[in-house]
Amino acid sequence: MRHPDHFNLHEAIDAYLHEINQNALLNHEERAEIIDHLLTETEILQEQGLSERAAFTLAARQFGPSEQISREYQRVKPFFTVGKAAIAGSLLIFFTVFIVNLIYALSLGMAVIAGQFSLSPSATTSIDLALKITLIIGALRYVQWRFKYQSKFKAWEAIIIPFVGLLSPFMLEYCYSYNNSAYQDIVLKGLSNNSIILSILMFGGLVTCYRMIYQWRRFGRKILSGSASDTKVRTGIFVMLFLFLAIFSLTHIITSFSIWLATFNIFKLSWIKLFDFGLKLIFLGGVLTVIVSRIRTKAFFKKFELISIPLLGIVSPFLIDILFLTIASRIRINKTLFVMLNLNSQILLGLILIVIAITTYALLYRERKMFRTAS
Repeated sequence: MRHPDHFNLHEAIDAYLHEINQNALLNHEERAEIIDHLLTETEILQEQGLSERAAFTLAARQFGPSEQISREYQRVKPFFTVGKAAIAGSLLIFFTVFIVNLIYALSLGMAVIAGQFSLSPSATTSIDLALKITLIIGALRYVQWRFKYQSKFKAWEAIIIPFVGLLSPFMLEYCYSYNNSAYQDIVLKGLSNNSIILSILMFGGLVTCYRMIYQWRRFGRKILSGSASDTKVRTGIFVMLFLFLAIFSLTHIITSFSIWLATFNIFKLSWIKLFDFGLKLIFLGGVLTVIVSRIRTKAFFKKFELISIPLLGIVSPFLIDILFLTIASRIRINKTLFVMLNLNSQILLGLILIVIAITTYALLYRERKMFRTAS
């Protein structure tokens, strides 16, 4: 049994580091630097006549309160806490939604430009492709810069990105409702460009995500690896993006199932619509419950989730096309039912985006408040 006055310097330093590193902010080099500083200062103070306990207490006090040091690391490492990772992930989702909808809006815009300037279809298609590639490169550079430097999100970014991401799908629907059918061929060619560009991006994102997973698991075998912590957070943010894509696609797969169910003529269309809405509500509610639970418990994705979610996210959009083509080739789809079921999806997915936006703004407000308090 230890004596009440027993003091172990290394145990005291470990306890101090644990208070600072509750959110796994420190990498190996930063931990080593703090340990070396505390050991050196403690030794200097002992040479001045203080006991080991008193010397360490004074050295830790001079270095700074653990809560203040922890807040400072959170300030300079904006992706590393669970809250900040959730913010980064949701902002990436909204940013992606905005870019995708902007690409589709460009397809309609090029039809208007072609009409105004009497451009040939080939010239219009070339300009359309060049604009979209330029937009994608700019967006990728921005995301790359964010991940590389991990600087704190500016106020305008925090406000604008969720707003435009939430608003852009509705604006695109508005643009389509006023589309001039005289330029349908140009619009269809632009949509074909979109499919090619987005498919390449999806596969590129899948390769990047799996590369990050491999790096994290390789670094994770090294104790206290700062590279492992950094790559783990980046991996989580990318997997969140594929998770959103999978949720979006699976919601539309439920639509295919409801259309197939309607072919048996067992239920009225109103009952099919209600069943479809309830099934989607249960699915999305269950997903949200799991996500919120993971954030609260600070639980990371499991191994099978890291492998399956990105794969599901990239396969499910193509699976939607296959299902709809299969159903359309065998049965005559009721247009009224199809519109009603898609409306269900739009309502629920819109609500999900609103919930994510509100949560993002709430987390951002809490983080900014914490920064002001720390300052």
